[in-house]
Amino acid sequence: AESFVARDSLILRGARAAVAQLMSARPLGPAHRLIERRTRRLLNLRIPGALDRVVRQLRSGATLPLALRSVGEDDPVFARISAELGQGRSLSDTVEDWRQEDELPNRQLTATALNLASQTGGASARVLDGVAVSLRERVALEREVAALSSQARASAVVLVVAPVVFAAAASMVDGRILDLLL
Repeated sequence: AESFVARDSLILRGARAAVAQLMSARPLGPAHRLIERRTRRLLNLRIPGALDRVVRQLRSGATLPLALRSVGEDDPVFARISAELGQGRSLSDTVEDWRQEDELPNRQLTATALNLASQTGGASARVLDGVAVSLRERVALEREVAALSSQARASAVVLVVAPVVFAAAASMVDGRILDLLL
């Protein structure tokens, strides 16, 4: 019975090691990275709207940390900032950590504006509103570039495929066309 337990223990250890190896290999790594990149891009597109909500809070009399906490409770853009401010961290440290989380330009500009607004005070609502307008214009421009490049790719495919399809269709109608083309 002891040899069975020892052998069973070896089998279990081997199985655990194999499962651990598979888990560390991450066979779905490329799909995971694609989903993560898409999620980051979608959050990046939501920054102007989240900044608008922060601006509304500031104009209603809230302080910048309170506005960020309030917006971050409902919006994933500032959720991390909200959670860390709730734990008592300083706004500048929290925003700096949030900035370093990603190199996306919208996040970098937003973090700079938030740091500037927290350090200087004053008309922070106007500054953040201007940043939100700039980011909204940048997002619109990125979408237009994506649409135009997609249209150019589709046109290229049509220009390459159309003559071949036309030649094939014409040769089916009249076999002499195929002799002429070859």
